[in-house]
Amino acid sequence: MKRENKRVITVVDVIILVSLILFGYLIYRTAFANTHADTYEIDYVVKVSSVRSELSDRIANGDEVYSMDGEYMGRVTAYEARTSVLPSGQTMPGCSDLYITIEAQATGDGVVAGSEIYVEGEYELYTPGLYFKCVCINVKK
Repeated sequence: MKRENKRVITVVDVIILVSLILFGYLIYRTAFANTHADTYEIDYVVKVSSVRSELSDRIANGDEVYSMDGEYMGRVTAYEARTSVLPSGQTMPGCSDLYITIEAQATGDGVVAGSEIYVEGEYELYTPGLYFKCVCINVKK
């Protein structure tokens, strides 16, 4: 009598195969995920509410903007100081609202340095001369 040597796939074989595939995928994602990311330029405008007027000149075109984590968020390309107006219509003496346009390189759906930039998003940013909490009011891709 001849004995046939048939290979039977076992549950252990399937588990090992799936584990190897997942391990390979994880290595691929961590090693090559950022090399395929396309970057593009965006301009986003943030509003800084109620800044004391004497502080509104501490920002300039060309200033580099950073997040509180120290991540580079772009470069100031324009800014404007407007008189702060309360919801009641009264002006706030000695205070200005700053509108700052920032140019940055984004990936994916408007992600700059790990932060998604979107209208009504709140951010804490700083330049060499000014720290500010702000709200994004416009994004141009």
